[in-house]
Amino acid sequence: MQQQSPALSRIIAKASEHCQLWVLSHANRLINALNQFEDCNLIELDKQLGQTEIVEQDMLTKPSWHWKNRS
Repeated sequence: MQQQSPALSRIIAKASEHCQLWVLSHANRLINALNQFEDCNLIELDKQLGQTEIVEQDMLTKPSWHWKNRS
């Protein structure tokens, strides 16, 4: 990780070593800090005409995320 991340992002990353976490945020600083971690998988949402959609995904494409195997 090259840039200094907020303390909250480090706590979240450490907790995610033990379970799957979903973090929903409008805070760009937190999002950018979390995105620096290798195992972070960003899913960007956008609201269009009252409907929330996943950015860069349409009905014919797979979800833009993958489920990591935890052993």
